[in-house]
Amino acid sequence: MIQKEFRSNPKTQILKRLYARLHSEEIKVRIQQDIAKIEAGDFGEEIVAKRLNTYKNAIDIHIFHDVMLYQNGLFQMDFLIATSSCIIILEVKNISGHIYFTQNPQQLIRKIKGQPDQKFRSPETQIQKYIKQLEIWNYSHQYNIPIYGAVVFPTLSSIVNSDNTMTHILDLDEIEQFIYKQNQENTENTDVQKFINRIKEKAIDYQINTLGEYYNFKLYHLNSDFLCPKCHSKMLKKSRRKWNCSNCTYTGQRIIKEELDEYLSYFHQDMLKQDLQKFMKDVSKSTFYREWKKTQK
Repeated sequence: MIQKEFRSNPKTQILKRLYARLHSEEIKVRIQQDIAKIEAGDFGEEIVAKRLNTYKNAIDIHIFHDVMLYQNGLFQMDFLIATSSCIIILEVKNISGHIYFTQNPQQLIRKIKGQPDQKFRSPETQIQKYIKQLEIWNYSHQYNIPIYGAVVFPTLSSIVNSDNTMTHILDLDEIEQFIYKQNQENTENTDVQKFINRIKEKAIDYQINTLGEYYNFKLYHLNSDFLCPKCHSKMLKKSRRKWNCSNCTYTGQRIIKEELDEYLSYFHQDMLKQDLQKFMKDVSKSTFYREWKKTQK
């Protein structure tokens, strides 16, 4: 049973909108790289989600995509799967090339012909950390359920050498058997249903960090144009209420509160509203302050 469907990372559209507003080419390069990483991750996770969906009735499994919990800090799992007897965490890596795992330090090395080797943080370390955090989370709720983890490389563009790792490394076609095996090796557990209900209650929605701090930009690094909700190009005013996109066919009204919410996702809430009001100089003061009050509710 799909308990939480696959959904693309909401940060992608926020970053694309920020990219369209920024003047700094240096920051835009960083954002473009981050968007590419997020979209590659989404692509891999969507492949896994579709495969999980095809055999959801084979055994009694409950599938959660992109689960964020709090246990001495936030931790986020790509897939959390509950069977009748155990819990399985899947960490998805959509990385092309020849992949090698190293120990001491634990790293993932990608080799592509004609390019320098590239290293990544080891998904081994990630999956071990998630298992430990979920064990503590379960203990705090008095659940005693076995937890397993695996790293999944879902595309054929990944050629993986996992001889130097103790972590379960899976191809797309191996996921079902892995779930079935762990389920069969454990006895039915009455805490599982309690765990499922608590996950539905306690899972935290995706949270956007203050992007102004992360990318080190200020309000004056942005342009204040009304941007198209679809393609993020500049909107052109045609009448009192009607705006047309300068790039695509979108036509619509300008909603000031949505723009304010956007800026407040870039900066702390304690940003002086006077600064923002001066920045959005094409918006009347009365309209600005009326819409600002709505953001504070």
